[in-house]
Amino acid sequence: MKLFLRITFVFGLTLSFSACSIFFGDSGMFRSRGKDYLTSGPIKPVEVPEGMSVTSLEELYQVPNLKVNDEFGDRLDLGEYDVPRPRSFTTDKSGVAVKIQSQLGKRWIFLNASTSQVWPQTQSFLSSNDFEVVRSDANKGIIESGWMQFKTDLTHMCRFRIKIEKGIHTDTTEVHVREVELPVGDQLPQDFTWPENSDNDEREKFVVDKLAKALAESVDNKAASLMGQNVGGRERVEYANDNNEAQLKIHLPWERAYASIAASVKSDAFKLWEQDGDRKLFYLGYEKNVEKKKGFFRKMAFWSSDDDSENGVAEKAKYSLNDVLAKLEDKPSVRKMFGDMPGIAYGDDLPGASGYLLIVRTSIEDGEEVQSVLVRDYRGEKIAASRSKEILRLVRSNLI
Repeated sequence: MKLFLRITFVFGLTLSFSACSIFFGDSGMFRSRGKDYLTSGPIKPVEVPEGMSVTSLEELYQVPNLKVNDEFGDRLDLGEYDVPRPRSFTTDKSGVAVKIQSQLGKRWIFLNASTSQVWPQTQSFLSSNDFEVVRSDANKGIIESGWMQFKTDLTHMCRFRIKIEKGIHTDTTEVHVREVELPVGDQLPQDFTWPENSDNDEREKFVVDKLAKALAESVDNKAASLMGQNVGGRERVEYANDNNEAQLKIHLPWERAYASIAASVKSDAFKLWEQDGDRKLFYLGYEKNVEKKKGFFRKMAFWSSDDDSENGVAEKAKYSLNDVLAKLEDKPSVRKMFGDMPGIAYGDDLPGASGYLLIVRTSIEDGEEVQSVLVRDYRGEKIAASRSKEILRLVRSNLI
């Protein structure tokens, strides 16, 4: 019996090896062809029948003649295009910064999240805190509550309006809260105009603080509402072109825009020498590529003045803004820009003068106040388009 089992085992093993060689060996049906290229020879050229010509085959990638414009609407010459520095970014894409900002006696909530993310969470906040919503307009970004009463104040009825707007920078949002109140017993108006400022500043602050905390806990960069994509209307800041001159258009009231521009030109490569809110002018110095720090020998250089700026721009201008405005270039383009502005005169160039004039012109578009920012040299003349755009881009990036 044992002999039979041994013979059977040997026979089976032999058969299995034979089968492997039949199917998978060098001569097998499913042999490996991984090294066949080693024995391959030249391929005979394809014979083309008589009367037909032969041309070589090439991969052709035709580049279309595109007309490319920059953000100002000017034709962009790719041969002279200067690749800008990449914008800084945070490594945590899910984090949302929420803070309460205040300026010119007003406060608002700032978020580095889009309105499509903020809109649904604001509605959720109102619902969870028993605010009765009587009006909701996503296009205008407005939510209005009905009349309500706080347990801590039984003598007044109050009402709130929350306005959600696109921020100055892309994918940022501003949330503004307004409060009105009436003594209990007074007839509630059916229609009224919301005041510029809240009736009760403390109550406005209470709702702003509570809403900011709720948004900080609920808003993230992973979820958004399709309904909220158009909340707040158009972008607040855009580039434009006026008579072949680059400009920055800011859709904000003058007081808010003035404070934001003033803060912008105090950073990076700028030196704000003087500003005039009445004439809507900023007199400043500017130097490109200023990210340099003083080295050891620079710090030890006793012969250099402490007043010298690290970026090559003087801390103070050689002449005052009034001196500069009294010596503008007498040209039609300069007269048209400065018009009947007080203190303007025309004369010879000031020796050693330098710098730029940031000019703001206010207009009304679609019932909104718009500020147009342009750059001229210290004599009021137009400057190179590339330098003007460079300055305006930097101003725009630093707006708050």
